[in-house]
Formats: sequence, structure tokens, C-alpha cells
Amino acid sequence: MPRNLVIVEFQEEVEYLLEHRPEVFRGDVKVLSLLPEASVLLAGKNIAFETSVNYFSKSSHEKCLKSVDSMIHAVNTDFVLCDAHGIRHAYTNALTFYLRQYLSYVVSTIEIISNVLSEHPVDQIFVCRYRGNDLSQFGLFSKERILSDIVGILGGSIKVESPVLDVPRKTAPNYMRKLLRSLFCAVCFPLELALLKKPARHPLVYYSLKYRFDHIAKAFKEYDHYNLAPDVKVFTRLTDKSLGMDIHNIHISDIGLSVDSKFRNAWKESLVKFTDGCDKKGICSYRDYDFSALVLRKMEKGYGPQLAKLNRQISSLKKFLSALKPAAVLSHVARDFSYALGELAESMNIPSVLISHGSHVPPKNEYDCMEWFDHGKGLIHTDYRYHLLQSPWAVEHVRAMGYHGKYFPIEPLIFPKVDRTDKQKAQLKRFPQSEGKRIIMHAGTPKPRGSNRLYIYETLDEYIAYMSDLVEAARAIPDIFLVIRFRPYPYLSIQHLKALLPKGDHYVVATDGTFADYLKIADLMVSFSSTTIEEALINSIPVLQYDPSNRYVHIEGAGWQDKGFAHVDSVYYIGDRNHLSSGLQWILTNHLSATLVGDFFERHAFKPGEAMSVQEFIERMIRHDLPEPIRLEDKKHFDGVEIY
Repeated sequence: MPRNLVIVEFQEEVEYLLEHRPEVFRGDVKVLSLLPEASVLLAGKNIAFETSVNYFSKSSHEKCLKSVDSMIHAVNTDFVLCDAHGIRHAYTNALTFYLRQYLSYVVSTIEIISNVLSEHPVDQIFVCRYRGNDLSQFGLFSKERILSDIVGILGGSIKVESPVLDVPRKTAPNYMRKLLRSLFCAVCFPLELALLKKPARHPLVYYSLKYRFDHIAKAFKEYDHYNLAPDVKVFTRLTDKSLGMDIHNIHISDIGLSVDSKFRNAWKESLVKFTDGCDKKGICSYRDYDFSALVLRKMEKGYGPQLAKLNRQISSLKKFLSALKPAAVLSHVARDFSYALGELAESMNIPSVLISHGSHVPPKNEYDCMEWFDHGKGLIHTDYRYHLLQSPWAVEHVRAMGYHGKYFPIEPLIFPKVDRTDKQKAQLKRFPQSEGKRIIMHAGTPKPRGSNRLYIYETLDEYIAYMSDLVEAARAIPDIFLVIRFRPYPYLSIQHLKALLPKGDHYVVATDGTFADYLKIADLMVSFSSTTIEEALINSIPVLQYDPSNRYVHIEGAGWQDKGFAHVDSVYYIGDRNHLSSGLQWILTNHLSATLVGDFFERHAFKPGEAMSVQEFIERMIRHDLPEPIRLEDKKHFDGVEIY
């Protein structure tokens, strides 16, 4: 019987094959599942399968990252984009951010399947192909299914059979909701421009009030506040009064506007140059497999139209900023539209402030550098005039990366400081079954299909596998209760997660409440890499970083050595699943249950007097009375990043 490889991503593929081609799962077959939703259905049908974890090693992460980084370097060289307003970086920032995710998906998929084929040679591959792929978005969303295209490139002499499915279509209510939203913006935006207060009272413009930016608005109630990304609950309101004050929602619209000729010509010229590079230099290839056709198709149908839309949005945004003349614009991120907000404000001499919602730490090797340099272009190294840093780690990151700009230390805004004085009472109220036990909390930030980060974050499969390790390790320790703090991610629902984790009553998967509610009761936090690490540390909660691939350490601390950690610390690291249970027991005995002398957490927060509050910064900025920014030293760089 032929040896078969069945590769599935989405639930519909498993359902189709079970109904129409059940024989493909019989006999000498290897089944590879690339998304949790497919894994859940396979497990429910008692079909043996593997995920990507065993075929995407530390070396795989490193090779894929290097390859993608070189491709992005070529894109940065070939694409020189500019519009009639003088905006440049917002376009290349958006293009490289989303293209990197697309390339990471393609390259990592090639790596995974190639590794499977090298270990398990097969005669035939079954993979579903889709009609009606939607390539029109920036991101690689669920309606863009290109796995069969990648397998087709890899197939070679192997027979590939691809049953054809239709991409699930957007339901009529969803389509109408999107259309009505666009029409609402088209009608409201001219009205909002006409109703702008003149003169406004120190108007502050926010990209969004998420990530505790509403606290800034509350601190300046005498000012006028304008929100460019209103929450869905208040989207249809011109004025949001939910904070006990007036927040003016602005609905930027691109409908009825034309793309300016300067940008259109720059895009065409850059695309021709990049296409030529793909033909002559093999820019978009990995393991000698050329996938430039996929990338150029995405350029034509996705990135080009989306960047044109951004161009039209920038025209509307400039009208708004010109009419309002704000005292400042503020954001937690700089990607596509939010990047344009800062760049456009600077071109108009409007102060712009970015407070990153991420955690930033100094790199330890060249792979960290590649990831953090790219990541930083949307969070901490942008065209915003001022970048406010919430921890000493962010300061060290900026210095290590050799960035230049105006950086200021501030007291944490996005990282909440919680009151833990009634910890036991709060713990028993939320989890009565945890009485007499220590709370171990897991919180992470996996990167799903379409938003891949190849080194500094977990894949979805790694996230589930590493969490499963933790569930099993905690099972052996009766004095702890494990809380998995979870928020649903694209392609991973709470139902899928619960179905894939080991069973047990010694842990719960928790989605209700705020993260601060769980910081209030946690004794130890376990994570791979996440902003939650710093949120725990500023609340004096020790952190165990667990990465059985042994590739990435977010914050350096005490590592596992033979039979224990070298010393008590605020941060611990384990890079081998065989030591996880012993490591948890060591921390429970020597840290959580011991009387400790000294402050193990002081290195994670600014000392008194080292940082000002966000409120004080904004007040002094408006008064033109800011202190000197952090002094940064010149460094030698390789492609903008220091390698050491």
C-alpha cells in the first residue's frame, strides 16, 4: 500500500476527508495537523496525528528567521514609497510588518513539511485546495488558504492529490455589518470635521483608548479628547460619555477619495524592481524552493490595494489634524494607520507620543536582534517624537539596539500595579478549591498562523505543548493549584484548548475578569515570552520562564543546574521539560515557602525619582518644559542592529 501523508489545517478539511475520502486515514499513513481546530477533530475521531512541534526545532526557528530577515532586507531596499504629503515610512512599515508574517508562514511551513518528508518518505500527499481565496487583506486571515500552493511547490516527484473545497464565505449579516460600518464613517467624518471645537481646549488625539490610555484622558478632564479607534460598543456614538466625560469619536473614512499619483507611481516602480529581483536573484526562496509567485500575487491583490487604502486614509487624517491642531497625539503602537498618525503629526510639528504596549528587553544573540529590531519598528523605534519607557529593561533594550531618538523613563501606565493586601481572600473567592495551596499562573502570547514571530514567541503548537507539560508537572505537586489565564486567539478557542490539554482537577482555564484580578492572587507566573512577565515582576511576583526548545530567554535570571537553581531570584529559567516538575518544587520550597532576605525585584522597576508619571510628562511637554531625554551612546551596527 502506498505510504501517504495527509496534511490538514482547518476543521473543514478533516470533515471533508472523513466524509468523502475516509480511506486516506487508513493503512500506512502519517497525518500532520497544522492548526488546533483540526487537531481537536482528529483526536475526537481517534485518528493518530502529529503537530509541528516535533518538526520545527530550535535550529528550524533560527534558519527560517535568517531567511525571512534577508528577504525583508531586500524589500526595504527595493520599495521606496512616498506620497504627496511626504509620508514615507508608514508604507514600508506596514508592508514589511505584514509581509514578514506572510513569509514566516510560508517558510516555516516549507521547513515543517520538508522535515516530515525527510523522516517519513511518502509516495503521495493529500492536502485540500480551496476555491475563492480572499487575498485582499494585509494579514493572512482564515479566508486566505494557501497550504496546497506550498505543498505543490514541495511536491516534486511525489504525487499530490488536492480535493477542492470552497473557502467559507462571509455571512450576509457580517457583510452588511462591514458595509454599514464603512458607510457610517463616510457620512460621519465630514460632519465630525464641521463640528470640531474652535478653539479646542488643549485637544489630545488618541489612536485608541485601549491599554489604559483612558487613564490619561481621565487625568486631563479639562482637555478635549479625540479617539480615532473607538471601541465597538461605542462605535456609533459621535461622543462617548462612558468614562464620565466627553470623548469625541472620529471615524476616519477613505471612501470617495483617490490615491495620489506620487504614491501610485512609487508603488509601481518599486514592484517592478522587486519582481526583477525575484526573477534574477531568487529573493523569495527557501531550501531551494522558489515561492515568489505566491508573494507577487499577494503584492498585487493584497498589499497594493491595502496600501492604496492607507494612502486615502492619510489624506483624511491630514484634514482632521489640520482642522483640529491638537496639542499632541498619543498611541500604544505604530503600524500602518497608527504609524501614519505619528509620522504625519511630526511633519505638521504636532508633538507625538508613543507608549509601547509591549515588553522590551536587551537582546542576547543575533536572532534576538533580528526579531527585536523588526518588532521595535512598530513599538519603540518609530517616527513618533517621544517614546516613553516603562521599565529599566526597556531602557537597556534601547541602548543595546543602538536606537536614536527622544526616550524618557515613566512610571508604568500599561503595566498595572495591583493591591495584593487581601490576596488570600481574593484567591478563595475566585477559586475556593485552591484553599491552602499556592497559585501558579500561566500566561503567554502565542503567535498564530498569519502573525508568526519565529524566535521570541511560541507558535500555537508550542504554546499548547508547553502548557501541557506544565499541567502534567503540576499534577505531581499537591501544594499548588494551576491557573491558566487564557484569552481566545485566532484559530484557538477555549473549547479547542480544553480539548487538547491533559485532563485534571488540579488546574483551571480562566477567561473571566481582568489580568489584574489574577495578578492579585498569583504566587508564581509561568510564561515563555510576554508582556505579562514584566507585569508580574513589577508586582513582586516571581516568574518561571519555560522553553523546552531552549532557544529564548526573555529576562535573564537563575537557570536550572543539575538538581536545582543556582540561587533564589525573581526570574527563573528552565530549558528542558524533564526538569519542569523538579523546578516547580524547588521554587515552592526555596522561594515561595521560605523567608527571604533582600529585594529580588528592584532591578525590574525604576527607583523613586527616576521616572515621572505620564500625566507629568504631558503637562511638561505642553509647557515646553521637558527634561533631557535618556542619553544614548553611538554604537557600531550591522543593518541597524548591534550583534554581539
